[in-house]
Amino acid sequence: MDYVTLEGIENRTGIEKNDMCGFVLKELLDNAVDFLETQHLGQKNHDTIAPAEIEVVIKKEHNYLCILVRNSNYCGNVIFTEGQLHSIFDFDTFYSSKRNQYKISRGALGDALKAILCMPYALAKEEQNIEWNEPLIIRNHQTSFLVRLIVDRFNQTIHAKIEEKRQRRLVTKFAEIEVRLPIPKDNLDFTRPRDFLIDFTTFNTHIGFTFRIKDTSSHNLNFPQVQPIIKWTNQASIYYITLSEFENLILGFENNDASSYDVIRKIFREGSNIKKEKIAQMTVGQLKQSPRHIKKLYNDLRNAMKPLATPSKLSLPFDVNKKVRMDAIKKRLQQQNRLFENTEIKYNSKFGIYYSAITGIGFPFLYEIAVIQSDKLFTLEFIDSLNCSVAPNRYSFLKGSDEHTFHWKTASNNIHNAGTIFDILRQHGYSYDEDSCKKPNSIILVNLISPRIDYKNYGKSNIDVVPFAEVIADTTAKACSSRSRSNASRSESSAIIGFLMH
Repeated sequence: MDYVTLEGIENRTGIEKNDMCGFVLKELLDNAVDFLETQHLGQKNHDTIAPAEIEVVIKKEHNYLCILVRNSNYCGNVIFTEGQLHSIFDFDTFYSSKRNQYKISRGALGDALKAILCMPYALAKEEQNIEWNEPLIIRNHQTSFLVRLIVDRFNQTIHAKIEEKRQRRLVTKFAEIEVRLPIPKDNLDFTRPRDFLIDFTTFNTHIGFTFRIKDTSSHNLNFPQVQPIIKWTNQASIYYITLSEFENLILGFENNDASSYDVIRKIFREGSNIKKEKIAQMTVGQLKQSPRHIKKLYNDLRNAMKPLATPSKLSLPFDVNKKVRMDAIKKRLQQQNRLFENTEIKYNSKFGIYYSAITGIGFPFLYEIAVIQSDKLFTLEFIDSLNCSVAPNRYSFLKGSDEHTFHWKTASNNIHNAGTIFDILRQHGYSYDEDSCKKPNSIILVNLISPRIDYKNYGKSNIDVVPFAEVIADTTAKACSSRSRSNASRSESSAIIGFLMH
């Protein structure tokens, strides 16, 4: 029953009531971008590669707030089957298609669709004391699924009722999910979701976005693609996980009848180099029963290929050449009205690789930072992203375990230590403390991309930052230390203190 009470949801997920709308938006956007990055290439529209597009509609209906997220699906790929949905909405088990697979993705923790189904019920019951029966609706290809939550409060049980409906006309351009939330007692505030949506577009420059927000006056926000999406095979590596994690991956597979060989080849980059006879001809179900074969398969995969020689070999769905990437981010910021003509932008990125002698795992990553200063900016803004995805409340993940997590060396060989990225920024005049703030007319954008991000909470806003700390500290310090053409006065500094330090 923790799924269907506000207290239970907050305790289990860390998502507070005021952030639930943002959580819904983030999870749906995360899944839509993940789909486009791996499935979109090759979709054609009038003999040309069709753009990768996402559309979000937020509108007030007679008794609910409708959030609809749709992504381009020109080939009409079936995104959900009825069998998958029954597994996803089985409240007696944990289901995630990405669980224990360390590859670049956003909705990494899984189980989010259950929370999305239950949050409207919890809000309606505890704020308005009504039984919520509006469905979660999934539309793909020629089929729609209506998913309703059935709550038996007497017996303290919940389950999902899934109804399949065939659509009369062929729908191939988009796949979509619609969520209906109860309207809060106080007035609807569309500002927070609008700001979150704009932030979300920043590093997703390879995706086109359209936002239709229908409040008192309907308005559209358009952010076309500013760099192409490129061919990408998003695979994990056996070098990213321990033997114990590999065992958990095998035990978590849903289809026990699938061929172990086929499953391994699909997930791991090393799978393409392993000979079929090296893998015992077992089904996934049979493999689960044999720890000896699981261990042998793990070692065979490690012997099939060497790990990546350099971190710059990390494959991504867009061009990360520094000039190309900076130009794309500049165009996106111009679309957001955050970058003005002749405004200076400083961009830097660096590949890194982390290796643990204790666990024997290693993985590559990319960290990028953009710093903009302009007298036309009236606040100091800081936005950070994990795998190009932002948190709805601008909560920063770049917090270390202690005051020495981040350390870097200046040009004069002085060594500095910091506990958070905000301490690094403060060293260079970017702060919301009046006495420290010397560069208030600024926007600082950072993005960390890695196939392995170890989250410390369900909301994916707190991570183990230690593997990335050295590169983050050094790259941030270098990007922030060069002199800017913008010269804000101290009086301006005191007047425009913003909302960075939550």
